[in-house]
Amino acid sequence: MKKYILKIVWFLLLVLIFVIGFYHLNNYLFDKVHHKFFTSREIDTIILGDSHFMHLSENAMENTINMAQAADPYPVMYFKLQEALNYTSPKTIVLTYSYNNIAYFSDVKYNNFSELVINRLYSIESFYSLYSRSQRKKIALSIFMRKLFTPNIDFLNYFLSDKKVASLPFYEYKASGALKKPKQKGKLNFDKSKLKERVNSHYKYKKSEKKLGVVSISYLKKIIALCEENDIKVMLVNMPLHSSYRNHIPKFYKNKYNALTKSLTTEHSNVIFKDFSDFFDERNEFFSDPDHVNKWGALIISKKIK
Repeated sequence: MKKYILKIVWFLLLVLIFVIGFYHLNNYLFDKVHHKFFTSREIDTIILGDSHFMHLSENAMENTINMAQAADPYPVMYFKLQEALNYTSPKTIVLTYSYNNIAYFSDVKYNNFSELVINRLYSIESFYSLYSRSQRKKIALSIFMRKLFTPNIDFLNYFLSDKKVASLPFYEYKASGALKKPKQKGKLNFDKSKLKERVNSHYKYKKSEKKLGVVSISYLKKIIALCEENDIKVMLVNMPLHSSYRNHIPKFYKNKYNALTKSLTTEHSNVIFKDFSDFFDERNEFFSDPDHVNKWGALIISKKIK
């Protein structure tokens, strides 16, 4: 019986050694690959945002990387920037800043701590930090077991090869091929019957139509403060919105947005605001849906803010 127990103890000890070993190996790989990614190019500008920013062109803006990903809330953008500043010193941060970014639903996306958020942050934030904040412990643990406590093949491949780091959990390379110019006054490719549903999901989530995203706004200010400490200019950009969407945004959020904009630009000398919300009014050909420009529209805006 004692021998049997001893075998189990030794087995568990070996498993623990392997788990801890892979955890530290992966953290070592994360650091080396992140260093390779950020130092292999000259970076003057970092783009941080959500799906509204994903098509902004890195090529149209000199020495720029676009780290925008769909549904990114401000806390995730903050952690991305924090990691980037460990390896590079940009001069400018171009930051998504629209009405929905300060609404309560933006907090929900982060507070629910979805699998998407954990998958983007596991190579940046510590295991304890992410796990303690996650409300879905089983999902979090399964991700960590796959990403942290077993060999991370994607990072290992980048570490061992000379190839350029094209994709990371917090960065997706956006290929920019030739674009076909859209037809003038094209039709908006969106079901108008779903417009109300879309607006409600952004501004009236579970009847929260007069509730701000307190967590999101606090992290927006943290991003600005971090940039201020590092002598980095922050360009807040409100991307074009189709009038059919813009006209349905509740006045509460418009008023709060305008007040916050005035406060941020007045109190922080490193902050400038670019409002393109009505830039493509009645120009359907530049939209993929009422609150997202297509690749052609994004290219035009990229050239405007470079």
